[in-house]
Amino acid sequence: MPDSPNRNLVPRLIAIDMDGTLLGDDGRVSPRNLAALFAAQAAGIEVVVATGRRHSYAMRVLRPLGLRPASVLVSSNGTVTRTLGSAADASQLITRTYLPHATALWLCAHVDEFRNALVLTFDRVGPDGDDARGALVVEHLDELNSSIGRWMAANEPYIARVNPIENALTGSDGDAPIQAMLCGTLERMARAEARLLEHPGVSASGHPSGRSGRTMNGPATPPPQSPGAPSFATLSPGAPHLASEMWDSNHQSPGAPSLAASPTLGGPSFPALSSNPGGPSFPASSERVGCLPTSSQVTEPVPLLTLNRTEYPERDLSILDILPAGCSKGAAILSLAATHGIAPAGILAIGDNWNDVSMLEIAGAAVLMDNAPEDLKALARTRGWRIGPSNSADGVANAIEAAFSVPC
Repeated sequence: MPDSPNRNLVPRLIAIDMDGTLLGDDGRVSPRNLAALFAAQAAGIEVVVATGRRHSYAMRVLRPLGLRPASVLVSSNGTVTRTLGSAADASQLITRTYLPHATALWLCAHVDEFRNALVLTFDRVGPDGDDARGALVVEHLDELNSSIGRWMAANEPYIARVNPIENALTGSDGDAPIQAMLCGTLERMARAEARLLEHPGVSASGHPSGRSGRTMNGPATPPPQSPGAPSFATLSPGAPHLASEMWDSNHQSPGAPSLAASPTLGGPSFPALSSNPGGPSFPASSERVGCLPTSSQVTEPVPLLTLNRTEYPERDLSILDILPAGCSKGAAILSLAATHGIAPAGILAIGDNWNDVSMLEIAGAAVLMDNAPEDLKALARTRGWRIGPSNSADGVANAIEAAFSVPC
């Protein structure tokens, strides 16, 4: 296997995925992995957790660990970045990207056949770091209870049922969703993905199979624009890839009851950014609606959305995550590193799945867990990424120890 050119450099920032990477199969952080995180922080290394979970769902696991309040959590696959915070030090919002209202409304109409499998996610994190009712919005319950029932039960306190779901999108841009998700059988989600990809401004990434039209391997010939679809403009080339995080069921009890009807959306508005005396030096928080063109533009449809499909064939389950175009773990990590004056060569990225590819690609050193999909491990070998032990064998600790060349 070829060596990564920067593998022998001690990293200044370590970006770590959660599910299937930092967490073992029991959904917990092992003592050895936790000791490695503490050792890295004691050495002055920025430790960043990057996950597809939304902030509050990730904090269920991270809050008890005792990491520094100024440590950063990249959540929802790069749409939101916050500090962890603590009971005495409120979490600090760093960046947040929304789906534009027009795009979200178009999405609901465009996937009308699949709206009984649709979930909208809103960032409604309060000062205590927890979500409010309405952070997750659905129109129908039966299909979702059938396909992801344990996840639905675990998230019941945050789910609001809104019919029609478009009613959840009223108000200012501050109430726009940060992402959407479709769940169902492999065959049904393949049809949903194909339906979305009818629009030239929708791209699929995260898996180089080519089954999704435009993928990491390169663009396919875009189909004609659908009637009523949002208009096109120009975009900057080189938008970062986006891939999806597996939703986690490790903290859900088998056989949990199906979700009953939830109250209508009515959660509080987004909290104002709290000051954080003595905290990390970040620029003023950044909130964006979609991704806007910059200089050096090319003539292409605006990338309205980026899709990623995660499949579980043994369960006949497919999850299609739908995020603002250009959002990814890799893009969020690069932006954060820049605020600390850290070049990509100083980043160590550790992950296990296709949603981690964007940050593995941008890092000076990359480690893939041995529990990763076989086709992703094949890609890792061609890229010179190290394949370390699995998540159940303290792969994160192994990667950090190797970076420092000493046990933690």
